[in-house]
Amino acid sequence: DPVHGEHVNSKEATHHVGVQLPIGRENDTKVLVEMLSSNDFCCKTEKGGASIISIVGKGGIGKMTLANMVFNEVEQQFVERRWWVCLSERPNHKDLVRQILRE
Repeated sequence: DPVHGEHVNSKEATHHVGVQLPIGRENDTKVLVEMLSSNDFCCKTEKGGASIISIVGKGGIGKMTLANMVFNEVEQQFVERRWWVCLSERPNHKDLVRQILRE
């Protein structure tokens, strides 16, 4: 009881009741998955191709959640040829390449 000096940690009192997908992101996810799956979208080179999608915007609007949903959705299509790379506003390009190569 917070009024009488006792405080219950809400995280401890909360129970997990199941996973719920973010509301309103189904169409965004579908569009991005279709883009990644399209032959027109993929960059064609002699040694193969790469599909890269950048998701940008203000903090807290669900960019990471959307990226994670798309990443998981294309798992079967790209299997081991998919990478998750998070960038800051001013990425260090050498560190970025190292991170990609480690993955």
